[in-house]
Amino acid sequence: MAIQQPLPAGYEHPEHPSHEQAQLHPHSASNVSPGQGEALKIHNQAREAATKQTSVHRPELIWDSHLAAAAEEWAHYLASRDAGLQHSTGAERPGQGENLYWTSAGGTLADGSQCWVNERKMYHGEKIGQGNFESYGHYTQVIWPSTTHVGVAMAKTRNGANFIVGRYSGPGNYTGVSAYTGH
Repeated sequence: MAIQQPLPAGYEHPEHPSHEQAQLHPHSASNVSPGQGEALKIHNQAREAATKQTSVHRPELIWDSHLAAAAEEWAHYLASRDAGLQHSTGAERPGQGENLYWTSAGGTLADGSQCWVNERKMYHGEKIGQGNFESYGHYTQVIWPSTTHVGVAMAKTRNGANFIVGRYSGPGNYTGVSAYTGH
């Protein structure tokens, strides 16, 4: 049985300079691999469910090749160190949110995405910074109302473990803001 460990999405103050919109390079769903497409589908299904639950519109996420490349670069960094999960700094990912996932063996982009979405049961609409953020922070990044683009990538360690990284633009998880209402 594989051990799986998500790391909560980092959050910073909304006025932090890293929250400027990232330069986007979208691709339609037809231009992504099957694994990327499945991860995108999981993200968009969660966003659709959150929209229905809250009546706050969330656009369908668009796959972004540059976000995926940035996610892959960070996943390779984590895999090369094989020292656990560590978020990149805001300066290393300006205008991007980030989700992390680790599994001891196997694992797919869809597995990481589904793990993040499974945190839904722990989130009840509280403002970021309230409640147990570590138990729901991935989910709130996935459904953040102003997020429009995503890229997810994976890298394997020498021992066969996988690091999966999701990158998002615009970023979410602003302290004092609810992911359900956007304010």
